[in-house]
Amino acid sequence: MNFFKPLTIILLLLFLALPSVRSAFADDDDSEYVPEDGTSYNSKGKVKGPMNDFFLGESYLRDNQLEKAIIHLRRSVNADGNDLDARAMYAKALEQKYREQDEKDPQLFRECLSQWLYVLKTIAPEESGVSVLKFLYKDEERDMPAKTHIKDLTGTVPKRFESSEKFLARVCKGDTSVSGTVLKPGHKDEFDK
Repeated sequence: MNFFKPLTIILLLLFLALPSVRSAFADDDDSEYVPEDGTSYNSKGKVKGPMNDFFLGESYLRDNQLEKAIIHLRRSVNADGNDLDARAMYAKALEQKYREQDEKDPQLFRECLSQWLYVLKTIAPEESGVSVLKFLYKDEERDMPAKTHIKDLTGTVPKRFESSEKFLARVCKGDTSVSGTVLKPGHKDEFDK
């Protein structure tokens, strides 16, 4: 029993002295510190970077402020193109804006569809180490919703080996609708003289 008492006192002293030893060797200037994900910190302690834009965009999307959501999510996707969550959220915002339009914008439709196709066809980085059978381990958290959104938007999904460009060309055709009125025979128009 006498052996444990001095050992406990020594461990207690080391435990109490550890923070002061750590602070003696630490640099007080951590303004140059940049984490691996590229975020930076301003003097007020607010985080700036792609993750901040992602969270702001997600928040604006929940509040149905589509323009602000699209701006922040586009910034997030441009800053970190490999972030599939940001791409899926960006595609969701574009799709919501497209569905709310009275006169549908074909460029917006194409952009939305290309984002969903990217999410569908890209293997998530955490799954890239899987061997030849990686198609069996596709990310169901992103893959299945992307397929569902594409099917809802176009009525079809890409064929097995169809490239994204071919699929976009197949479903993003120009406006081929024809409109007019049927006139009875012998009807005189104001333009007929």
